[in-house]
Amino acid sequence: MEVYFFKPDEYERLYNCSSYNIDQIPLEKRRHEWLGIFFFSLSIIYEILYIPCMFSIWKRMKNSHCYKIMFCIGVVDMLTLLCNGLLTGYLGYFGYVFCSSPRLIYIAGAYGLGCWCAESVMEVVLAINRCAELWSDILAEKWFSGKKLVIWMVIPIIYGLAMAFYTKPVTFSSMYFSCLINASAAGIYVYMQYFYVNEMLILLAQLNWVNAHGIPPVIYLTMNTSIQRDCIGMFKKICGKSVTVHPITTGSHPPFLSAINTLKGPNNTLQQPI
Repeated sequence: MEVYFFKPDEYERLYNCSSYNIDQIPLEKRRHEWLGIFFFSLSIIYEILYIPCMFSIWKRMKNSHCYKIMFCIGVVDMLTLLCNGLLTGYLGYFGYVFCSSPRLIYIAGAYGLGCWCAESVMEVVLAINRCAELWSDILAEKWFSGKKLVIWMVIPIIYGLAMAFYTKPVTFSSMYFSCLINASAAGIYVYMQYFYVNEMLILLAQLNWVNAHGIPPVIYLTMNTSIQRDCIGMFKKICGKSVTVHPITTGSHPPFLSAINTLKGPNNTLQQPI
């Protein structure tokens, strides 16, 4: 992002599309409709699953350092899925390459890289917190109480912003249906920098990136009993309606039949209510 905002000449040198014709590669070879639908739909499912989990975590995080960190991770996860899942699915469906929309893909790539880096450090902070809790409650309270937790959370945010601003962003290409990233994200992405990989491995790397940010709510809903109870309670409040059962005995009429009978006149014809 630094190059884009403050070094326009360098940006033009590195990302100039004037000599590139995107139609050199036919649109039908660039478009991946089913993969686009899959990634877009999977990300929506993850986002929907995250919503009740976030309400539950918010409810419980007042007196828990762990839940506060989990909430921050959840926010970053949901923001990242907008880029690596929803936007990736959209771009892949319509066959975008970098020169199709260079500004959008450049900014989105920097955004996705920053979110990935920030979330990765937050998970390290969460691991430190859990280890401290297991070792000693006093130690955990000493390290994470009060404003100290704010400092812990500011560190990954600053790191993510720095990576987004000062590092070359990931760039999307529908030819491989993936964001091509520098050697900083995960094992497959590092391997891709040095060795030839086929398209299936690239797709696997992209899917793993999406799952890294989308699988937490699945884990919460299947393994965390507290979040399970909260989500089930929210679901019952939204969908559950109290239904009154009227027993029917000989000679009695259901309520709706009684209501109809009250509208009947002496000739057994329905009367219009006044």
